[in-house]
Amino acid sequence: MFRPNVEVTIRREAAEPGGAGEEFTVPALMTEQETRDFGDRPGVHSRRELLIPPPRLPRAGDLALCGGAVWEIKSVRLCRDLSGATVAARCRIDG
Repeated sequence: MFRPNVEVTIRREAAEPGGAGEEFTVPALMTEQETRDFGDRPGVHSRRELLIPPPRLPRAGDLALCGGAVWEIKSVRLCRDLSGATVAARCRIDG
């Protein structure tokens, strides 16, 4: 298990035009990784991810609001334990 370090509001657009969207707040662990590349794309590249525990999990395309910043969730991968139960969603929010 992990310890959440931020509260994130997930905003999901309506599935149909004119419908009501959905918004909910979840605890999350935000991480940031930086890599240096000296090859084809030289420079420093950073990547942010959110680990969000169940039961309310976001989907790719949802918006994540945290600390006045808004990010689009690019991808969501489920993290499972050895029994197969979902323990978190790993959400890439930039890059």
